[in-house]
Order: sequence, then structure tokens, then C-alpha cells
Amino acid sequence: MLGRKIYGEVRLVLRDDPAVIKESYADYADAGFDFTKLKFVEGQSPTVFTVRPMTYRQKMAFEEKANIVQKIEFAVRCGLVAVSNFTIEKADGTRMEPPPIKHIDQPPYGLMVAQEWLEGAGIQTAYLVEIGTAIISITEVPLKVGEQ
Repeated sequence: MLGRKIYGEVRLVLRDDPAVIKESYADYADAGFDFTKLKFVEGQSPTVFTVRPMTYRQKMAFEEKANIVQKIEFAVRCGLVAVSNFTIEKADGTRMEPPPIKHIDQPPYGLMVAQEWLEGAGIQTAYLVEIGTAIISITEVPLKVGEQ
């Protein structure tokens, strides 16, 4: 049987988060980012990126992007909903969290992360790649053989 699994919002924890017990990450990822599969170092909290799949129109526009950098950025802008427990350390040593994500309506794609928020948030490129890749993976998930 052919089919597709449709995800809602997912709590994404990145592979290198020091709060995660590394041996639990594969089960989490294999289970479609099932947060209950993660185990954490006692007394530590992970950074959580709440993400959602791209809509049909967003997915069609994603496919038209010229290169992988544009595709990843577009996926992040489409799918990133919230960030918690992420710290930015400024040059003077002060620490802060980025401001709440600003979403703007981008017809015909719907709500997307504002470009200026993404540019100012201070999220490293490697993290953006992992976040974007996760959003892409939850956008088009085939139904596994035997699932009904």
C-alpha cells in the first residue's frame, strides 16, 4: 500500500546537544523525532526547536530553489515554530536568549519566519542545516509497509 504519514509539530533536539544521552538519539530520530525516546543527562535541559512540516505550496517553492543553501534556509523559515533554551553569548560576555520568533504572512506560502529574525538569531549554520534537514524529512514521510 502506498501512503504518506503526516506530522504535526515536532520537538526537535539536535544531535550534539550536551543534555542528551547520546545512545538514546538514534531511537529518537528513528521514531520520527519522538521526544519520549530521548534520555537526558541528569540536571540538564536540552535546547528544543519546535518545527512543523512545510505546506504543499511551501514544498513546491522549496523544490524550485536553485541550491541546497537556499533550500535549507527556506525550509527553516517555513517550518521553525519556536526555540527554547538557546543562549547567545555576546562579545562582552553577556548571555541572552534570542527574541521570540517573528512570523510574517508570506502569500502564497502562509506564515514563515521573518528573514530579519533568522539573520539576527545567531543560530549557527550547522544547526540550521540540521533543523532544515529535519523539517524536510517530516514534510514527506512515506507510510511504512504494513502501517494502516
